[in-house]
Amino acid sequence: MKLLFWRRKPRAEAESSVATAVPAEPAASIAMIERSQIPTRPLAMPIELRDALLRFALDCLVAGGARVRVEADDLISAVLPDGTLVRYTTSLTRARAEADTELLVQGGAALAQLLDACAAHAAVASLRLEAHAEPLEIVRSQLAAPPADCGACVHGEHTELCQSCPLRTNRMVLAGMAKHAAPRIARQWMGRGVELTYSIISNDRHGRRDEQVRVALEGETGSHLPLLAPELLADAQAQNPPRSAAKELNVALTRAERALTPQLHAAGSLLRLLAEREYRARLDDIQTTSRRLLRESPDEAPAIHEALERELARLGEVYAVEVDARLTSTCFVERPLAAVTIPTQAGTSVELVADLAAGILLSPTCTACRTDTRAASICAQGHLICPACRRHDDADSHSGCPICAGVSMANSPSDVLSEPGALTLAHVDAMSAATWRLFVTWLLEQDGYRIERGATLDSLDYWLCRSVSGDETLLAGAIRFADRRCLSREDVERLAAQRASQLAPPALLISTASAGESAREASQRLGVRLLDRTALSERLDGLVARQLHEREAAGRDQQTRAEAAATTRSALLSELQHAEEALASAANTRRAAGRSAVASAASTLMDALVPAQRALLAWETLIHDWTAAFDEREARDGSLSLRAGEAAFAEMAGRARHLGAALAEAGERVAESPGVGDLGYTVWRRDVLEQLSAQCEACRWRVLGIDPSQWREFTAAHDAPAFERAAAAAATALHAATRASRSYAELARRARLEESTA
Repeated sequence: MKLLFWRRKPRAEAESSVATAVPAEPAASIAMIERSQIPTRPLAMPIELRDALLRFALDCLVAGGARVRVEADDLISAVLPDGTLVRYTTSLTRARAEADTELLVQGGAALAQLLDACAAHAAVASLRLEAHAEPLEIVRSQLAAPPADCGACVHGEHTELCQSCPLRTNRMVLAGMAKHAAPRIARQWMGRGVELTYSIISNDRHGRRDEQVRVALEGETGSHLPLLAPELLADAQAQNPPRSAAKELNVALTRAERALTPQLHAAGSLLRLLAEREYRARLDDIQTTSRRLLRESPDEAPAIHEALERELARLGEVYAVEVDARLTSTCFVERPLAAVTIPTQAGTSVELVADLAAGILLSPTCTACRTDTRAASICAQGHLICPACRRHDDADSHSGCPICAGVSMANSPSDVLSEPGALTLAHVDAMSAATWRLFVTWLLEQDGYRIERGATLDSLDYWLCRSVSGDETLLAGAIRFADRRCLSREDVERLAAQRASQLAPPALLISTASAGESAREASQRLGVRLLDRTALSERLDGLVARQLHEREAAGRDQQTRAEAAATTRSALLSELQHAEEALASAANTRRAAGRSAVASAASTLMDALVPAQRALLAWETLIHDWTAAFDEREARDGSLSLRAGEAAFAEMAGRARHLGAALAEAGERVAESPGVGDLGYTVWRRDVLEQLSAQCEACRWRVLGIDPSQWREFTAAHDAPAFERAAAAAATALHAATRASRSYAELARRARLEESTA
């Protein structure tokens, strides 16, 4: 039996058959569209931005409510809530080609505007963190008892950690816990805290320095909390600030101000020390110039005093040191906390708090000094005592507990550094990380080294330094510990490992911690010089004394030199006086009559004149050295500056005694010659005596022109009229020498001295 069925014709064939049946109409002309040169991609493939600045701009715009579109890997556009269209790029070529596209670059106006908007948007925030760990697991992994054979970490600060100390693995050490006693969860709750971000701005002569500091505090008590880590923000939830936000913020601000005050005072003391020498020099220049103008123009005293006040005010503005902390953002944080009770050996218990969001144990507070600590011991009464308080002598008889001994241990850093002053080791302990690096840089500069490059490895900062002369290199390292433990062998080896294999420069490790025995042994073995807490304190005291009391030290040195100069001045005047007395006694009435007697007297006088002139020439050199030992202009403080030292002045006194004896001997030989003679002998001898006396007088007035005993006042020590008299006496000696030369020529002609000599 056959089944008949219809076969459906394909649609394309049906349409073609219909088309053949219907007559075709003329087709309309179609314009050809040129293919775009911009490559396209499927809508499912997102465009990845290649620059972090563009990704930051994208997040900032989205947070501000803008509609953002990624047009290319280096270009984004957005429509702001007010309808404004903005376009940002990191390509300089695109920014130049497109007038409406702004360039995002570090230091640019567009990026600065986005940063300001982001800072304003994030100035106040509120977050809720989720729990990521169990309380008992946190206690088991992070709390440990001190090693049985050591325990130095809880018995006193500035101690060297043993190789098995739990502090090396960032765990908490607690002595006095009961053995085999399991901790117990007392309660769990959502704790509220405030994280404050401050911008510390330091301004001095050399510019501005900015530093960001974050402080996290508990809202009600103000105790310290861990800072927010980036990994905790992944599942954090935004929420409205708590109702008691104002109260909690006030408590946090008060505690944060107390915590930041030591840092600000330390930064101010360091910056003031850096500018002290230059400021004092400029101040002395201004005051010295004012005093000189007052001496030269006493009638213009009011105008000079007014100008001095303006210059001093301007100098104070230029060298002013300003350190300011500005609150830039506030974040209210709710975090899950748990209180865990730890049994003690005395039958009491200690309660520790675990942060379930960060998975860490919060540092407990010492019962005596109220400071946070990572190592502590528990006394019989249940007091938790930090190593610093346990070292107190009065607490030894009460198992190291100052509370049981009735000793007050108020040693807050804010109390120690309540006022800024001279830089001390306490300031160095309170410095922030950036200020600490600036201090180390200054310390190396005092030793004649400048930093070329550096890096950071965990808590160790190290730099390759070169001396100012360029012929020496130094590997300098700096390290600080928050728990005030000693330097160990590992710390020295970490710095020594950074030496270049070929150069192997000498190394220096600077630290506020004391050096332990293993660190000293390693430093000698590896050739690393240590500048630990004791040596750093001595070095700092010396540098501060040199910087702040440099003028006093210079004054003491000048006083010593002035005393030596005064002794030399007395010796010079005494020898010149003897020479002048010898020349004054040369006047006599003995007469040389006849040509032969005149020739003999002239020969005797000439034999005495030659050594006298030689001695006076040496005296001229000595007096020149004497005047060159003093500055011709007044010093910055208005005093007489002495260039020569004690040895130089003593050497001048010795030369004066030697030359004085030679000149006195020549004067005695001159006195032996007849005072009167024929043929012009009398005139020549008188001119010779006048010449020698005038030369001695010129030397004496030049010595009298400087009085070292009055060195503190230049006008009193520098006698200008005496130098004028010295110049007049020198002119008289020159004229007398000219006359003596002429009179001797006349004597030689009349007495025929050449024939007598022949």
